Amino acid sequence: MDCQLIHVEARPHFHLYLEYGDGTRGEVDLTPFAGLPAFRAWDTPGVFEKVHVSDWGSVAWDIEGNLELCPDSLYLKLTQG
Repeated sequence: MDCQLIHVEARPHFHLYLEYGDGTRGEVDLTPFAGLPAFRAWDTPGVFEKVHVSDWGSVAWDIEGNLELCPDSLYLKLTQG
């Protein structure tokens, strides 16, 4: 089974659309993270939309501190709710 993250795109209201190598795809809600100290950069217009898959396969934003989220945790959120 290949659960490597292959695509990510920002959606409105701090949601991400994710696609994995095994065909799993869907949207996750990151609203609970918005406003927390580590994620304050998202409050700046256009920052959240700059999400991408990093060289290491994580969900990433090239902002101060190189914010990254674990793709495995997001995979579990998609598949197990």
